[in-house]
Amino acid sequence: MSNSLLSVQELAAPEGVCYGCGCSHPSGLHLKSHWHDDGVHLISRHSPDSTFLGWPGLVYGGLLAMLVDCHSNWTAMAYHYRAEGREPGSLPRIDCVTGQLSPRPWASSCCSKPGSKAR
Repeated sequence: MSNSLLSVQELAAPEGVCYGCGCSHPSGLHLKSHWHDDGVHLISRHSPDSTFLGWPGLVYGGLLAMLVDCHSNWTAMAYHYRAEGREPGSLPRIDCVTGQLSPRPWASSCCSKPGSKAR
């Protein structure tokens, strides 16, 4: 891994409260992502404890999804900073994940109400 002691999360968002990767979440996992020594890959390691087992010996899928979500976002953000020749956390801040949730009624053209014939 990189010689940098601080993770991308610590550099860019020390106030972050995400359960998975937030540095300031009081009981979160505090996932940390660092540049690999090759300078190309951003890596993160996490060893879940037994509270995150879905079945004996199997990690809960929700944890896996969260780890992928958190690390993917930080990887994208880190590459954007690097492409601009800036350090993570420098201003203006780069935020990579945005979205909007627009629930639709069952009568929408994209799907059918459960139990009804598909359109």
